Amino acid sequence: MTTKIPALIRSVLDEAAALEKYLEERKVLSDAIRRRDWSALQDVLLRIEGIALLAEATERNRSALWEEILADNGLPSDSSVYRLALGVPEPERSMLSDAYRRLKVAALRARVENEALGEYVGETAGTIRSVVEELYPDQKGRIYGRSGHAVAAGVRPIVLDTAL
Repeated sequence: MTTKIPALIRSVLDEAAALEKYLEERKVLSDAIRRRDWSALQDVLLRIEGIALLAEATERNRSALWEEILADNGLPSDSSVYRLALGVPEPERSMLSDAYRRLKVAALRARVENEALGEYVGETAGTIRSVVEELYPDQKGRIYGRSGHAVAAGVRPIVLDTAL
């Protein structure tokens, strides 16, 4: 078996740690959105961007190691972690399986958090939009003239002198 397994385990754990750090910052992001604290929101978005770059780098490293290990062991490129683990001696086998399990859980949690936050923001924006339309129905479909001021929309048809 290959001697690259410990490096792969470290890489998987690094990626899982980056995702877990991302999840911590997502909680701060959600809180900032709910409190409408725009300066805190901007700060956390910058931190999340840095974490995303770190996660991307660890993913590339893990993926490259994974491909090398599969090639070294003559396994097909679509092999699972469990197939590779069959040829890995203990205690590395357990460590590898545990590391990938931790990565899977972190990735699943990140996906769920992203979906939940996306739904919250989408529903909130929709609610605000419908409230504003109810409160100010005359603002909908406002037409502005060349001077930038609102003009009344007459009942006259508009003719465009443009070839389509």
